[in-house]
Amino acid sequence: MARFILADLDSAKTYMSDKFDSKRNRLSPDVASLMKSRVALFEGSWLNYFKGTAFVPNGTNWPGATKDYNANYKYPSGDIDAEIKYFFTEATKSAELVAEKYKGVLTQNTGLLPQSEADPDNPYFSMFGSVDMSVYPDVLLWRQYNEGLGIVNNIEVAVQFANYAIGLTRGMVEGFVMKDGKPRYASHDGFSYNDETLSAVRKNADPRLYIFLKEPGQKNIFKNMSSEKEHSVENEPYPSILLSNSNAYVTGYAIRKGGTFNKELCSNGKGYVGSITFRATEALLNYIEAKYQLTKDISSDRILEYWSAIRTAAGFMNEAIDPRVTINATDMEKEKGIGELILLVCY
Repeated sequence: MARFILADLDSAKTYMSDKFDSKRNRLSPDVASLMKSRVALFEGSWLNYFKGTAFVPNGTNWPGATKDYNANYKYPSGDIDAEIKYFFTEATKSAELVAEKYKGVLTQNTGLLPQSEADPDNPYFSMFGSVDMSVYPDVLLWRQYNEGLGIVNNIEVAVQFANYAIGLTRGMVEGFVMKDGKPRYASHDGFSYNDETLSAVRKNADPRLYIFLKEPGQKNIFKNMSSEKEHSVENEPYPSILLSNSNAYVTGYAIRKGGTFNKELCSNGKGYVGSITFRATEALLNYIEAKYQLTKDISSDRILEYWSAIRTAAGFMNEAIDPRVTINATDMEKEKGIGELILLVCY
């Protein structure tokens, strides 16, 4: 089935044009290539990690073996290992098509969180809460909303308050590396990990966590303050962890990703910031993972190039741009199930 999907995506590209929709609210060849890399990476990973089990053809107790139409089933590539290689290879080829096109235009995180009209814009922050996402070259497909037509969302209300009483887990926050590219538990030059306050957690964090993790006292809105839109909180309060409603900070952590600082966009049930569907960054990540599965060598081909490009766009500087800094400082016994290293450092 996965092979048919890949073929369909190849066919779809022949009916698309890069110039069909400058707003990027419609599908494009780049989106089809990115989707192909996602499907191929998933299928290759599934076969790889479930090899020999009932979840893959010809594995132990595979239910398909009892079906007449599966008698003497053989993988199109010959065997499961060749099939795994096929899908990972397809994933790298499709991902590379997109990555090569956008690796130099990834939206840059300046590491700054605007707190007044006078502060310079941080395009990486603004990208996730923009009304018009077509101005960001690495946003390949996004959904546009329109208040006048009643096509709305409630993203800003969630950002303004406590993320609908969901928030982030402590494990997720601690899964981010620090600004020097090393895990929180590693030895750092000039600072140590401190989680006594939210301010301390943010202080030396991954530049993405620094701008998106909310901290008491920060400005949530400072634009269009004369607006009569009512669902906003000007200054971020201390987390209310004992409440039992949608304003509860059940974990103590909340994010402002998708925020705009614009009171005019904070009407309950009438927000209209866009929603990103595909970003080019995923292509670089898909390439890294698929290529590593093929070679087991992070130095092969474009892995380090793409990895460094992602970190540069994320706001890392100096030695922290090199992912090997993270790898050399990682103790898998201390990761406590956070996830594969590649996900930890590239999220």
